[in-house]
Amino acid sequence: MRKGVLLLLTLALVACGGGGGGGPSPTIAPAVRDQLAADAAVLQLSDLPRQFAALGSESSSDQAPLSDPNQCIDPPPTQGAAMPELVVTARAHRQYAIGLRLDAVIVRGTVEVFRDAESAAGKAAEFGRQEVIDCLEALYVQQLTALGGAVGEVTASPSKVEGLGDEQTGFVLSFVAALNGVEYPFAFEFDFTRVNRAGVTVSVLSPRGIDHALATSAMTPMVNRLQQ
Repeated sequence: MRKGVLLLLTLALVACGGGGGGGPSPTIAPAVRDQLAADAAVLQLSDLPRQFAALGSESSSDQAPLSDPNQCIDPPPTQGAAMPELVVTARAHRQYAIGLRLDAVIVRGTVEVFRDAESAAGKAAEFGRQEVIDCLEALYVQQLTALGGAVGEVTASPSKVEGLGDEQTGFVLSFVAALNGVEYPFAFEFDFTRVNRAGVTVSVLSPRGIDHALATSAMTPMVNRLQQ
């Protein structure tokens, strides 16, 4: 009985001490805090329409390989770096698909936390560079050509998900590719939204033409989670 009373007193003291003046409260390192925020905000399967699956899962293992657009979108000084030092402090990325092989629609969602809002705005500016558009065009034309396709003229048009975050930008690459005697109206949409010092990138690869509604449905919940 006496031991039980002592235990209750000890627990009560610990509970009281946790609320206030005992010692310094443990703090989360800034880099860890940023990574937790990115992981929590990144694209979730539940953000997308039904029947999408994570790339690499059994139901999506038959997708055609998709080149990584980050090699074109990342600024030249840090191109190829997984985590540019002192600029991007955290990054989380997920991708999902529906359909098989060349009929697959693939959605990528990336959340990056930058050192400051100025760095995040710099990433937004990358989307307006002609070099980035040219790089992405060459990247996907090369990939489709390697699969035996014939690619027609590529057009680029501006795109963005309106009304979200602090800044929005993006573009769509559209072209017709003929593969195995079938013509596909490919569209590659890339949208970026800045939320203070975080950036959200959504890319949608569709062999069925532009699907801006899908890009919006992927972008919106990620931005909302960052703003919570």
